[in-house]
Amino acid sequence: MAHDSTTPTGSGIQPVTVTSWGPRHHEGEAYTLELFYGQADENTGTIIDRTVVGRFTEADKGHTVTATVAGEPWEVTRDETAVTATLPSGRIFTLTGEKGRISGSKRLTADLAGRQVDLVNESKQDWVLEDVANAEAKLGQFSGGNRGVRTSLVEWEDDAAVDDAERFFLAYAARVALESRLWLNTWILTASLLVLAPLIVLIYLYGPVFG
Repeated sequence: MAHDSTTPTGSGIQPVTVTSWGPRHHEGEAYTLELFYGQADENTGTIIDRTVVGRFTEADKGHTVTATVAGEPWEVTRDETAVTATLPSGRIFTLTGEKGRISGSKRLTADLAGRQVDLVNESKQDWVLEDVANAEAKLGQFSGGNRGVRTSLVEWEDDAAVDDAERFFLAYAARVALESRLWLNTWILTASLLVLAPLIVLIYLYGPVFG
């Protein structure tokens, strides 16, 4: 696995365990993203150290997925209602939304082969990961603010009790959550513009008459 180290100089660095995503590399109609695992400065969000732990090749707006995670192939399916990942060990992880679809849901449920972790949209951009069986203990957090959708960086709690496979699936779930919210907002904006466009044109052409 490729490894990058960009340790900043100076004092006051507070390292926190993170997962994050690299930029999309387009290959025809598909694109590949790399999943990183490492550390960042909690104060600035600057990546200190990271290692590539997964590669996801997606097409058709992410609905067709080929994934290799920690050197193993994952069978991943994704649509508007759910994400399912089948691991070589036979474990099955799923992600579903409270409204029967992922897009627009403020609470998503990750079933990690029988263990439930909820992704909760606490505010417009901010999400937390809650361990349902452990009194909803916080496992980590992520945000879509400040171009957060691009990296989908998850800050993990020091005592987050997750194994690597669970952590990496939840990192993918975080990206799905942020992308789905972005697509929904884009669709709403586009629909609003289509509805308002004729009115805007009329006002532009005949505004003085209405005045």
